[in-house]
Amino acid sequence: MEDQMMAKVSMVASMIKVEVTGDTLTEKLKSAMKAARNHWAITDEDMRFRTAVGAVMLVYGQGSDEYDQLLAEVQALAKFNAAIRAAEAGVSVDFAALASEYEGKPVIGLLKLWDESK
Repeated sequence: MEDQMMAKVSMVASMIKVEVTGDTLTEKLKSAMKAARNHWAITDEDMRFRTAVGAVMLVYGQGSDEYDQLLAEVQALAKFNAAIRAAEAGVSVDFAALASEYEGKPVIGLLKLWDESK
């Protein structure tokens, strides 16, 4: 099921890619998020978020600084999400150590942009 959903996310990201506009990374993200926010093919909010970010990653392509920055933030979000789930399950998590891994690194603010796109 997850594979089918990710295939759909990839397909819709490819479609949304042509709608991505703007000169800056933030502008491109905002336009992709607007396009993905109410896309008919994906109804899950998390999958729509992934679609928007994926579309912008497709625009920049692997090897670009913007792609790498997006990938780093997505990986950080996934890591924090896993830590929260582990803590909910009763596993001891050192959130301070996890947060210190990202101190001083550039932050795009993907979740804030997504929230603002509502």
